[in-house]
Amino acid sequence: MIGQIDDALLDRLKSGLSLAKDEVALGPAAGKKRSVSLVCTDFIVDETSVGGSMSVKYEEVVDMLDADGSTAIFRLSRPPVKAIISVECPPGTFKKEGDDYMVEPSRGIVSLRAVPKKGKESVRVKYSIPRAIGETQNVHMALTYAITVKEADLRTREDIAMDIIRLFYREKPFLVERGVEEIQIVKGFGNGAEGSPEDELTLVYKVLATLKVDIVTVGPLEKIKLDGIRVK
Repeated sequence: MIGQIDDALLDRLKSGLSLAKDEVALGPAAGKKRSVSLVCTDFIVDETSVGGSMSVKYEEVVDMLDADGSTAIFRLSRPPVKAIISVECPPGTFKKEGDDYMVEPSRGIVSLRAVPKKGKESVRVKYSIPRAIGETQNVHMALTYAITVKEADLRTREDIAMDIIRLFYREKPFLVERGVEEIQIVKGFGNGAEGSPEDELTLVYKVLATLKVDIVTVGPLEKIKLDGIRVK
């Protein structure tokens, strides 16, 4: 995601500024008297959890089981089991859970109270299982970018900074297509202020984007805590 946003911003800077292509770089443009450098300095994940908002879908399965006349324990074909919907023995005669049978959902085992008579497909069990499905979870991110203009001449340096500000307002439709939901300038500093070099001017931008996480789930989802993750 960060690389995707890097590329989108860098593409607009290279194509929209009146500078040589090698004067616009991701990271410091070493050895250049004049340059524009782009760096992601910080990002925050705004999502509080992954998976907490997603529901697990279930699939109904019917097993027709043979009875050998000696056992009352039957193993289902698709464990683990979410819920037993019905047990019929023989088919058409419904049994009651607790009175007529017991279930071990995690193992997919149904135990009848009474041993059924021998017969082919004489026990019918209808049940539901978690179905493997693909889910997409949106993880909202707020990224901080520093764009530093290095130029010895004060007027030229400030003109380039103003061109960058105009450029990102003008190019918002393109950036949205590339995954940038919002881009907003937060502040600018430089020209010796805040410990910066005399020949540099830095613009700080906040960028909002959404990371789409494809998750395949089987069974109940566990929360993955992301609240407060911060990288500096």
